[in-house]
Amino acid sequence: MEADYGQTRVVVVTPVYNTAEFLAECIESVLAQTHADFDYLIADNASTDDSLAIASSYAERDARIKVLKFEEHLDQLPNFNRALRQLEDRYEYCKLVLADDLIFPMCLEEMLKRGDEDEEIKLIGAYTLLQNRVLLDGLDYGECVLDGREVLRRYLFDGPYIVGSPTACMYRFDQVSGIERFFPRDATFGDMEVAFRCMLNGKLGFVHQVLSLSRVRDDSVSEQTGRFELDELTRRLAFERYGSEVLSAAEYESVRRRLLWRHKRVLGKAVLRLAGSEFWDFHRNALRRIGRDYSFADVAAGAIVECLSAFVNLGSTLRRLWRRLLLDKK
Repeated sequence: MEADYGQTRVVVVTPVYNTAEFLAECIESVLAQTHADFDYLIADNASTDDSLAIASSYAERDARIKVLKFEEHLDQLPNFNRALRQLEDRYEYCKLVLADDLIFPMCLEEMLKRGDEDEEIKLIGAYTLLQNRVLLDGLDYGECVLDGREVLRRYLFDGPYIVGSPTACMYRFDQVSGIERFFPRDATFGDMEVAFRCMLNGKLGFVHQVLSLSRVRDDSVSEQTGRFELDELTRRLAFERYGSEVLSAAEYESVRRRLLWRHKRVLGKAVLRLAGSEFWDFHRNALRRIGRDYSFADVAAGAIVECLSAFVNLGSTLRRLWRRLLLDKK
């Protein structure tokens, strides 16, 4: 099943499953682009609400839109991959816009401009809004085209995570075409895995403007970060997969020890706050996907250090209060 597209440089893809509440706003944000020469594929994943009807009504009015209806419902990442497999291999760029997100009018234009600056750019990013907060900052304003390996190396040395969800990115089409599973099913965060893979293959282009809006979803990295304290886990996962490719031997061992110890402290803190089974299952499953695990000794060591840290901080706080009381008496 393939869509019949016109001759354009960029294709926009929106995978849809039961997102009738936000879908019209999403589609209209794509149609409002200042760069109007695009093809738009909306792939319905066997929705049971009005999503298909909404998408079809827009397709009837705009020839750029093609709607595909799939009878078999798939999980999120396999559904993304199925949608991408429908694309003909003749585009230069691919832009995903998730069905409950939206893009601002200059998004395609500015991302295409950045991508055209260097043919080695494989991934294009920009600032994004998460509800009402600007995310994916951290680069200097003059940093617009960067070596992808250097971006990943910075991240492992506590640099910012600047690539975000698929809605916040644009991919060079040669990264998408001919790949059965563009989004890997065995990754804890498929969008992060895709972004890092693209950067290993070339450069990152970055637009210093807010070009998209993402809503908080139960399966989003942002939402899971709050529930599962994922900052140290995600950095450790990235290190395990890519550290040997972007770090020197000396850097590798130093970063390994630092990230492992910091993750142990996260696990120790979880013991002290009585985290539930969902937390422990998430961390264990994420580590097992890369052939790792945590042990009782890891958790115990982290808990001991957290206890000592809390004790030291408590002592420091009490000393400050005591000095303040003495000053007030004078």
